[in-house]
Parts: sequence; structure tokens; C-alpha cells
Amino acid sequence: MTTPVTGVANALAANGVGQRLLALLPLGALLWMVVAFPVARGWLVTGYLAYALLLWRRPTSWLFVLPAALPVLNLEAWSGRQYFNAFDGLILVTLTVLLWRRPAVMPSLPRTAQRMLVFYCAAYAVSLLVGLFPLSPLDPDAFANIFSHYNALRLAKAFVLALALLPWLDDALTNARDASGTLAWGMTVGLLLLCLVIVMERYLFPGLFDLTNGHRVLGTFASMSTGGAALDASLVTAIPFLVAALLRRPGPLKLLLFVIVFALAGYAVLVTASRAPLVALLIEGLVLAVFVISGRQGSSRWWVRALVVAIGGILVCGAIALPFMVRSLTSERFRTIVADSGVRLDHWADSVSMLERTPLHLLFGMGIGSFPERYLWHHLGKDQPSTYRIASEQDEWFLRMGSGSGMRLTQKAVIEPATEYTLKLRARGAVAVSRIAICELWLTNSRYCHFIRIGDRGTGEPATQWRELQFTFNSKEIGQPIGNLSRLLRRGTALSLIGPEAGNDALDIDDVRLYDVAGTNLLNNGDFAAGLDNWLYSSDDHLALHAKNLFVHTLLEQGVSGLLGLFALVAIAVATMVRGAAAGDGFQPVLLAAMAGLFTIGLIDSLVDQPRIGWLLYLLLFTALNGANARRSAR
Repeated sequence: MTTPVTGVANALAANGVGQRLLALLPLGALLWMVVAFPVARGWLVTGYLAYALLLWRRPTSWLFVLPAALPVLNLEAWSGRQYFNAFDGLILVTLTVLLWRRPAVMPSLPRTAQRMLVFYCAAYAVSLLVGLFPLSPLDPDAFANIFSHYNALRLAKAFVLALALLPWLDDALTNARDASGTLAWGMTVGLLLLCLVIVMERYLFPGLFDLTNGHRVLGTFASMSTGGAALDASLVTAIPFLVAALLRRPGPLKLLLFVIVFALAGYAVLVTASRAPLVALLIEGLVLAVFVISGRQGSSRWWVRALVVAIGGILVCGAIALPFMVRSLTSERFRTIVADSGVRLDHWADSVSMLERTPLHLLFGMGIGSFPERYLWHHLGKDQPSTYRIASEQDEWFLRMGSGSGMRLTQKAVIEPATEYTLKLRARGAVAVSRIAICELWLTNSRYCHFIRIGDRGTGEPATQWRELQFTFNSKEIGQPIGNLSRLLRRGTALSLIGPEAGNDALDIDDVRLYDVAGTNLLNNGDFAAGLDNWLYSSDDHLALHAKNLFVHTLLEQGVSGLLGLFALVAIAVATMVRGAAAGDGFQPVLLAAMAGLFTIGLIDSLVDQPRIGWLLYLLLFTALNGANARRSAR
């Protein structure tokens, strides 16, 4: 039976010219992104070209490269680009090369899975249009503001890019040699790189074993500057793939590497100070244990060896976890679990109440990417979150920061210790209550801050009048060396614009410049003519930006059709993985454990409102749906 999905794929494959013309779409998007990217253009172009050459020679290498790069290829803290970032560029390179290089022939998924996928795609497309329209003006604010209707594109790219790769994913899993092993190694390498970044973050800021410090690691996930559990999701999803990569046909070196990476991952999970990852790891362990002991995994020696390694891993993690559970931020978080659960339940009920009871919205939701805007309108005048936008006046752009709780815009800048600096800017509005901070900073976690209060407006000066402001300060201990590794590692430094607290006027800011003693301006895009390029948005009001539950989020933004479609796809995937595991496919229990961990995090986080994690979720879901074809091909 030919379905719409296979029909389109086979039609493209039959027309090589048409497929190569289609490759110009991701290529054009890639060129547009790179040319306008505010940082590291040379490095990105070099990396993309090297990857394109590798992909041309080894068309299935993307199954390793993309999962390995996903946790660490993130320049958002420097670029300020929330909508289109460096990892998106890597996927666009993949699509360009594969469309030009290989036919997009997609073997049929199981019939039920394919029909449900078509249904979900159609429902998703409607929800995307609901969220996207009416279109906002294409100005510097359009792709800088998460309250914009174009936020639909920011979130939808995760599903669209994963779906675009589906033909080659199915082809690799069905026909390529050990494609599942390639994916497992990519996830393992990504996990190792992420753990090393977390170790570096801990070393630079609170210290590796300072258990009482309130520093909660963020790793490379700049999107967590507005909350969410992207780091938790990345860690717990990748950990089961260690089993597939390192415990299949293990040797002494693989076992040693497994213990090292497993210990690093255990440490990384604990220093997140989050509770859900520990629950997710327990569930993953139970899933693997059930299939290792009861499944047909070969000789008894295999599962005995795996069980011994698992017990050893548990003991290693237990030794690492003990001090964290006795007296640490992690233990404090467990003590507040009851109170936090009440807050979370109230927030879910509040989020569901934002769904309008009309046929369109009940079926297709309020639209992809609509949660921040819906929450804002739902709470006008009461618990109203802070907002920002790039506004214009007489053809001149400037930043407008509304009042609220803990909103900041931060730009990286190299600050030397004990050095004089001069800060200049134009401001109006809530000047008297506004501050600027110069800090040592890891995304949002800071230390050694120097605060500058902008000052009052002056006698008789109206709030609508722009003021030219200038401040001179000494950086003192900010940017100071760190022991013997100061030449290799140093804490990042940054300048942050802090929005006015709730109940105050909005603050307008323009022409922000920070000069060193040589008269060099250390900041870029201080006039905001390029939107929020180079500025990272962060907010302490996390509930205003996230539904904090994957299924509540899906119901609000995609309606009943989207929620039922997601449930159905997940149910089909789980059934496929269980059947595969029962038939002796050793990769299926690993994939099932990873998805169980990911959806456990989804019970306390939206997941798909952070695009990299959304893309990973859909990639693994599509991988699971392919399981039946992969087993038929292997026979």
C-alpha cells in the first residue's frame, strides 16, 4: 500500500533533478543563517565544510555526528540567536548533502504507524498555522522576541527537521550496517562531552565538591536561562546508550571507558540538583534489568557480565551520591518536594485553563509556540510576567524592558581584573530603579558582581526624556586568574541589563557601550538595530514561559488532536520496541530505556519548547517506529 509519505519520497527519488533542486532549500537557509550569524562565522563555515565532506564519503555518519554535537554545539550565549542557531546549521548541512547525494527513498513504516504519523503531521500543520497567524511585522523584534508569533517557527523547526531526516533515518536503520550502533556511539560521545563541560563549569564556579553552594549546573544549554530541564533530559536520555555502545562485545578497555563515563554522568546528574533525573535513571535501570534478565540476549555469560557491571556501576554512583544526599542542595530539594508538587499542579491547571473552548482551539490548540503569549494575556494585571521588545521611534531602534521578576539581557565581554572601565548608554523610563551588573558568569549563574544603579531622573525631568548616562568603575576581583590553570581556563565575564521590578514603569535602553582603558568598545549591537544579536535573554519567572509538562504543553498548543496523535505514536513505538526486545533485538531495550527516561523528565518539563531536546525526542520516536522494518531487514 502506498501512503502519502512514501509516495512523496519515491517521487523525489525517481526525479534526481527535482531532489537536487529541493536541496537548494536547506542550502539557501544555511547560507542566510551563516552570513548573518553574529559570532564565529569562520569557525562555523570550516566546521560545516569538513562535516559536509565526511557526510559525502560516509552518508550515515550523521547518525553519529548530530547526536554527538547536540549537547555541546550551542553558541546562543554569545550569538543571542534563539530562533536559528549553530546546531540548526548542522542539520541543514545534513539535509543539503543527503538530498544531493542519496535518493530520499523511504521504506514503508508499519502501516498503523505510518497512518498515525500522517495524521499527526496534518494536525501539527494546522496548529503551526494557528500559532503563526496573524503574522507579525518582519522587523528586528520578529526573531528576537519569544512573545512574537514567529515563536511558532522556533519550536516547529524541531519537528520539521526531524521529519525531513526520516527517509534517510529509515534507510540507514533498515539497510546500513550497524546504524543503531552508530547512533549509540554518537549519543555516548555527546554525553561524555557534556559531562566534561559540566565538570569544567563546577571547577570554575562553586568547585567540584562544594556541595552546599546554590550553583545549579546548566552545561551548554543556554535555553535554560528561562528555565526548563533540557540538561536533565539530555543526560538521562544519553545514559542508556552507554550500554549499547560499550557493553556489547565488551573488552577490558570498553569496560574501563564505561565505568569512567558512567561515573562522570552520575556526577553530572547529581550536580544538576534536580530530582526528576534520579527517578528517570531508576526507571531506565529497571527497564534494562527486566530485558537483560528475561530477554533472549545470547548466552548466560552475557547477561551475567552485564549484571556484574551494572551492580558495579550502581556502587560507583552510590559512592558519589552519598555526600550529595546527606548535606547538599540536592538533599534540600528533596525536602521541598511536597510543596513544589502543589505549585506544579496548580500551574498545570492554570495552563489548561488558557485553552479556549472553541472547536478550532479544542481540536488544534492555541498554536505552536503560543504558551508565553497566552500566559502573558491570561495574567495581565495579576502576576504579570516581565516582557521585552525591540521598539522603534523615528526610525531608531531601542530595547524596551517591561517590569517584572528577574529579567536580564546579558552579553559576554572580556573583563580584566583591577581595571578601569567606562560604561555609556541612553535610558529613559524606570531609570531610578534599574541596575546594570558586570559579573563573572556561566550563562545565568554568577559571582563577583559589580552593580551600577542607573540613578534618578533628576529634578523636574520628565520620564519620557532620554538621558545620556556615563559611569566609570573598577573591575576589582572580576576576571581574576584561577590557580595554575589560569592560562587555559578562566571564568566567563559579562554585562547584564536588569529589568525593573514589578510595579515600575518600563525601561528603555539604547546605545550601550563599554570602553576599556584603550578606548575600545567591548560590546556589540548596543543599539539593538540587529534585534537581540549578542544578547542572551534570561528570566527567573520560569512558570510564565513553560507549561512544565509535555502533555499539558501539547494539549494547550496542539489541542486534543495533537495530544491524541502524540499518545498514539508513543504507544505504537513502545509496542514496537517491546516486540523487538522480546525477539532478541538488543538495541530495543536500550532505546526503550532512553525514551522512558526522556518521558519521565517530560512529566515535569515541556521538552518540545526547547528545540534541541524536541528534535532529539522526535528522532528517537521515529527510530523506535522503524524497529519492525529494521528487524525484517536483518533477517
